[in-house]
Amino acid sequence: GITRTGDVTLQTGGTLTQTAAVAAANLQLLGGQAVTLTNAGNNIASLSGNTAALSVTNTGALALGALTTAGALTLNTGGTVSQTGALTQTGGGAVNVTATAGTIKLTNAANDVSGTVNLSAAAGGVAFVNNNAAGIKVGDITAATTVNTTNPADIANFTASDAALTGVALLQARQGNIERSGATKIVADRAVLVAANRIGGATANDATLGVRVEGATGASTRQVYLSAGATQMASIFGPTTAPLFYKNLMNGATALPSPISSTYNGVAVDFNPAVAAAAATGATAVVTSTKPSITGTNDGAQAAQNIAQNQGAKLGQLQPGLTPGFNQRAGQVNTQLSNDLRNATNSGPITVPSCSPGAPRPAAAGQC
Repeated sequence: GITRTGDVTLQTGGTLTQTAAVAAANLQLLGGQAVTLTNAGNNIASLSGNTAALSVTNTGALALGALTTAGALTLNTGGTVSQTGALTQTGGGAVNVTATAGTIKLTNAANDVSGTVNLSAAAGGVAFVNNNAAGIKVGDITAATTVNTTNPADIANFTASDAALTGVALLQARQGNIERSGATKIVADRAVLVAANRIGGATANDATLGVRVEGATGASTRQVYLSAGATQMASIFGPTTAPLFYKNLMNGATALPSPISSTYNGVAVDFNPAVAAAAATGATAVVTSTKPSITGTNDGAQAAQNIAQNQGAKLGQLQPGLTPGFNQRAGQVNTQLSNDLRNATNSGPITVPSCSPGAPRPAAAGQC
């Protein structure tokens, strides 16, 4: 075995295996050969290098430095998997990462993975960012299915801490599509899918490439956030009961594109009022699951008018936090609703009387 408190570099001209455990703060693998380090006693804090197919088992957390593999990559850890450098995987084969505790956060913007991605952090959450021209080939992705009550506002906040990521499966393809690879599925409390182009198949009913999303034991996942290329679509499949859908997920203060059409099990889905930019901080507010659904529009004015005319009775269920970004797009709506929303605070729920469409607004709530 090898035990070092500092760096260990192993360079080989042939296959590398082990008969005893390796303990090192930083392990660098060089030579471009196949490496199998699957001793259950391995205790490696950081891993980097250049290999062919690579398989590593580790007792605790593992941070990936700059790592290039020409073939399948398998990592099994007893703690969080993170990275300080980019991951490059070529030559076919899958990427299989399992964390029995903690989260998997592979969010380096320069990651370039060509194989099917399988990630499992059943007690935490998973986040993967890829910059491969083909996008992300989605294998089996597993996160915790316990309800995550945190409502982080943007992509960075989803991965800001293990607590924020727990229960979340986040996939971002900086190029290309997010497509299902084989009979696989995403299992999580919340799924966040962000693609430069398309999510799922080229048609609404393409269940082969359409991404499958579930919650615990085959039930519906709770929430799905979607952002695809501005002229693209998203096709999601899953249990009969549809989750809550959101679009216009924010990345800092900049809105990502949204799919021009989205389907669930081949049927058009209704989006809830999505994430709106907050003026001062660039953060966003997520409207929770109690609000009414708005169908088929990104236009704030139309959405507000739809609520005022058709769903006034339900508006009292809204939680404050919709303002001010929502109202920045509301424009001149011919009701008092936009002023109500603009002036809303976090002191309590918004209440609007359920008057008939076009009726004068009473001086006080509850006079209809």
